[in-house]
Amino acid sequence: MNYDICIIGGGPGGYSAAIRGVQLGGKVALVERESLGGTCLNHGCIPTKNLYAMSELLRQIGEGDKFGVKAHGVDFDFDRAMEGKAEVVTHLRGGLEKLFKEHKIDIFNGRGTINSPGRVQVETPLKSEIIEAKNIIIATGSEAADIPPLRIDGKNIIGNREVLALPKMPASLLIVGGGIVGCEFANIFARIGTKVTILEQLDRILPSCEKEVSRLIKKRFEERGIEIICGQSVVLGEVSGNSVKVGLSDEKEITADKVLVAVGRRLNSFGLDLEEAGIAVENSAIRVNEKMETSVSGIYAVGDVTGGWNLAHVAAQEGKVAAANAMGKEAQMDYRYIPAAIYIHPEIASVGRGEESLKKEGIAYNVGRFPYLANGKAIAMREEDGFVKVLTSKGDGSTLGVHIMGAHASDLIAEATLAMKKACTAEDIADTIHAHPSLAESLQEAWEDTEGLAIHKMGRRRQ
Repeated sequence: MNYDICIIGGGPGGYSAAIRGVQLGGKVALVERESLGGTCLNHGCIPTKNLYAMSELLRQIGEGDKFGVKAHGVDFDFDRAMEGKAEVVTHLRGGLEKLFKEHKIDIFNGRGTINSPGRVQVETPLKSEIIEAKNIIIATGSEAADIPPLRIDGKNIIGNREVLALPKMPASLLIVGGGIVGCEFANIFARIGTKVTILEQLDRILPSCEKEVSRLIKKRFEERGIEIICGQSVVLGEVSGNSVKVGLSDEKEITADKVLVAVGRRLNSFGLDLEEAGIAVENSAIRVNEKMETSVSGIYAVGDVTGGWNLAHVAAQEGKVAAANAMGKEAQMDYRYIPAAIYIHPEIASVGRGEESLKKEGIAYNVGRFPYLANGKAIAMREEDGFVKVLTSKGDGSTLGVHIMGAHASDLIAEATLAMKKACTAEDIADTIHAHPSLAESLQEAWEDTEGLAIHKMGRRRQ
């Protein structure tokens, strides 16, 4: 069978490449060994956001008295919550399958390997077949990594897949890794009543965030009863019956019903016969340029397997860039303005540089801050816990970074990302009329505050 593009992997990078390839006039095949949508749709982004929405509903019910809503005898049904999560995943996967049918994209269910440039071999338990294509796009993603004392067994010591398929709610959960994944699951399980402990080897949770954000989230988590241990590593992991005993580097021990290992991702670059095809790999990551081209002409790679951002939205854009180049167009990636969001309470989102990196490089900058506590919409929603911080250049007024902690941060960050991509100055944003009342006004006033001109903020005047 001959195609313009054959894609290995059906996650956000792979399916975006497939659809864009067809939109540009190509005949496309996609090889997927499991389910269309990849980790993001089936075992990651989407199911966790459904459970996050559930946890937010529980929080809002608990705070209903602020609005005169008195809820008594509210029950939480773990089984129904997991069923609801599965319904969401099935619905979205069905939508993808309809898109593929509409675009006449051929799906091959099996494990794909690169037989040679222009040839993909698909193996299933029943047969083996060869797909011939002018271009190949590798989009095989990543899987949960583990560590020697705590090897994921799928039952007591679990990763992101297993935690989303638990048959019952654990009474206690130890999360090894205080990064984004670890904190998102901590937020969910603590809200439904599980005793949660986070163990982080570094000196703070959420090390990729601004230090003040990490500090505030640690405080909020601890107020909710989440135990946080930083600066300790795991030296022992021992399963005993239905629990796991974990020994720490300070000789303390923790016992929990389940241990969730959230220490990063392992790239799925193995088993593809990359070396035989001559594709350059470094530390398990497929090397690519800004066009997503590998070292072999006609072979591209996108998403986690390239060792880049490990974000679904980045993989999707890389997939579109790769497909465009495969179809003879000119496209390349721009990694300067990549938004990131963390779905906990309160939400976190950011784009661009942070204060620490700017200080290290000696870049002069202004700081604009605006608290949710001074935003009319946030107060009306009783979501006063949060702030917006904007960093602008003292030289040309350009925006260097935006950091948000608070309700709907993941939605608000889009304006900041577009503003940075289009090189908007603080004055450009300040002079743009924002709807009132809206949380987005906090962005406007944070930009105004870089010049000391925020209307609803006390204690600062323009010099």
